[in-house]
Amino acid sequence: LAFIESPMGATMSYTPWLKNLVPDISLYYVAGYLKLDKYQTVGASLRYFTMGNITFTNNTGGGLGDFSPHEFSIDGSYNRKLSENFALGIVGRFIYSNLTGGLPVAGASTKAAIAGASDISFIYVDDKFKIGKSKGIFSLGATINNIGNKVSYSSSLDRDFLPMNL
Repeated sequence: LAFIESPMGATMSYTPWLKNLVPDISLYYVAGYLKLDKYQTVGASLRYFTMGNITFTNNTGGGLGDFSPHEFSIDGSYNRKLSENFALGIVGRFIYSNLTGGLPVAGASTKAAIAGASDISFIYVDDKFKIGKSKGIFSLGATINNIGNKVSYSSSLDRDFLPMNL
């Protein structure tokens, strides 16, 4: 976003997920940005993933109840040009994931998982790049995503890392 030229922008999308297998799973996304000056841009986004309606059962097939598992994350970002060709982006994220609605799973009580995470990214952009007589744009970037706390869907002490990526 540090290299974006428009002063502001927004987007939204709806994606039916695996609709040929399950008709009620979908991903919603809305995001926007505002360019503060020629060096700085801020952004925000909201992702909501609904996994449709699920009927939970016990080991013998007896019904335990229905629930619609869902997850969402809210992101805020700060992006800054550090030079004409190099920029840095930092994202802070709140994550809420409720997969069971508090219904017991395999005899264990469950709860929604809540996490905080951040991303850091760097990008180099050269818009005067040439190969022979051809002009182009060369970009090279790196990011580390989901630097954050461990999460748990139960009251046990076992916690899992968020899926961190480089």
